[in-house]
Amino acid sequence: MKSLLIVLTMALAVAAARAQQEPAWSIDVGSHSQYVWRGMVVTNGPVLQTSTTLGYRGFHLNAFTSNDLTRVNDRRGKLSELDFDAGYDKAFEKTTLSGGVIRYTFPNTGAPSTTELYAGASFKAPLRPSARIYFDVGSIKGSYATFDASHGFALPKFHPGANWNAEFSAGLGVATSGYNQGYFGVNQPGFVDFHPSLALPVDLGAHFRVTPRLSYAFVLDGALRESATPKSHGFFFGLGVSMLY
Repeated sequence: MKSLLIVLTMALAVAAARAQQEPAWSIDVGSHSQYVWRGMVVTNGPVLQTSTTLGYRGFHLNAFTSNDLTRVNDRRGKLSELDFDAGYDKAFEKTTLSGGVIRYTFPNTGAPSTTELYAGASFKAPLRPSARIYFDVGSIKGSYATFDASHGFALPKFHPGANWNAEFSAGLGVATSGYNQGYFGVNQPGFVDFHPSLALPVDLGAHFRVTPRLSYAFVLDGALRESATPKSHGFFFGLGVSMLY
């Protein structure tokens, strides 16, 4: 598939860069029962997604892909999304500030590409609170903000060579009228979605991780919920494999 070729190409580029600068990099491949993004069901069926990230001294470059594995959108096995994210994180003693740009493209769908600028902050405090706002400067002309919290703890070992954790997270999304008009056809601001999840990442050595995840999505605003097709609420599952260097 095209997404796997993209991952391999980026992996080769990262390997070449490592020889000179020793950056950090990761490759994630996951299968999910649905593709839900900010409360919207993008694909009402299984998808294969990849994420490849190169990081160096606070800067990062990322490529994300999504492939439909069902005929529900008439593009089974085809690349339906290809995104690029470039950003910078600055860590302080109790706070990390972040900013960057994301370019969204949608091959084989007919949907217009768009670009978002984002800025955010996370805090070293109980429940690890964070906030991030996205400003669409492309085809949507609106903004979306998410406020999140998480908590994790180690679980008893089931194998000498494996470590695993339980990680709970939840977030609340809110958007401007322009954003809701562009994505839901509803010209009013309001709360968009509630998105809790439970992940159980298992580290098998220093460079390999397997992560099962159970997520829930719910569109909060009644007008947005009525316009969403298909309806954006319910549980969905994922299983990801990560290589970390």
